[in-house]
Amino acid sequence: MIRVQLTEEQRAKLSQVSRQAVGRVALRAHMVLLSGRGYSVPEIARVHACGVDVVRTWLYRYEEQGVEGLEDEPRSGRPPNDPLAGNIIDAQASQSPRNSGLVQGCWTVALLAAFLAARFGLVLSRASVRRYLRLSGWRWRRPRLDPARKHDPEAMQKLAGLERARELATRGLAHLLYFDECDLHLMPVVRSMWMKGPRVRVPTLGKNRRHA
Repeated sequence: MIRVQLTEEQRAKLSQVSRQAVGRVALRAHMVLLSGRGYSVPEIARVHACGVDVVRTWLYRYEEQGVEGLEDEPRSGRPPNDPLAGNIIDAQASQSPRNSGLVQGCWTVALLAAFLAARFGLVLSRASVRRYLRLSGWRWRRPRLDPARKHDPEAMQKLAGLERARELATRGLAHLLYFDECDLHLMPVVRSMWMKGPRVRVPTLGKNRRHA
């Protein structure tokens, strides 16, 4: 059984899509919203008068690709006007958006489509961009956290600095400031991204810690 867990931000985005998107995309967004509210797959199927396999398909697509996964898959049609479109998209996706003067850290289909149109005059739908990415071996996945295996090499130096500060405060030559309990989030928050080849790993120090 699949049940989608939604954050407030995701719920707000889906609500917007369910109100503004056209036709089936809005219905699929509503399926995900119902799942986030605790409805089972058979219950959602009864609400939308469709099969349980249909509901599962779109719930899995949402978990894998987000809101963009609720759009229709590209259908076969006439060949693209630019035969180099696939090569251009593959080359651009291989570079960080920041290399092109953008502030984003990784590409989304919408960002890549807008950039290609503005920079190269290559006007493609999001579905076409997504299709080219997949044909080139790109996939939409969440990176894996890679905890450090070694201790901090500067740990002793840092502890010695803290001890010197305590001694100075004891002699009235410095002041120590004490704060209430706080969380140190050492584990970065990761989001899905387009990746090619081995799964992307994000270096991290280990676990989140709480210090008083």
